[in-house]
Amino acid sequence: SESGFIDYRDAELTAGIRVSDIRGDRIRWITENFFAGFYYLQSINALAALFNRSLFAGIRHSEAHYACYPVGFGYQWHSDNPAGRDERVISAVFYLNDDWSDSDGGALEIVDKHGVHHNIMPVANRLVIFDSDLQHQVQIAHRQRYSIATWMRRDGLVPFVEDNI
Repeated sequence: SESGFIDYRDAELTAGIRVSDIRGDRIRWITENFFAGFYYLQSINALAALFNRSLFAGIRHSEAHYACYPVGFGYQWHSDNPAGRDERVISAVFYLNDDWSDSDGGALEIVDKHGVHHNIMPVANRLVIFDSDLQHQVQIAHRQRYSIATWMRRDGLVPFVEDNI
């Protein structure tokens, strides 16, 4: 319920510009000011520690934001590591939508390393984990869609200043 009562801001592309034809979501970065979101982020950091122990992933910290996709918007094909960068190791999406159906759209479409497309519906309490270098998109939502987008990173922890992200 926390995701439905926060002040979202228009998401921007890496260059710091808003292009709603490419990315139409609204976001709010999770900080210690969000009780449920911060608890989620602590759980993700515990999962990252498991990945480090079992997969030698080299994750040093995680970041996440609430995302709200209004009706008629999605996020076109992209990788979570912009060209020339590789600090994001593992991406995750946690879905917050009750009673989601296929006709609501908003599926996460991921292309795996073999070129196979996978469509994952944003069903409540589903956590999707994937390599941050994989190409993916959020298909157009036909109903308001809520999620938490997450990145487990290998770079050093950068002091969080929400207005600069």
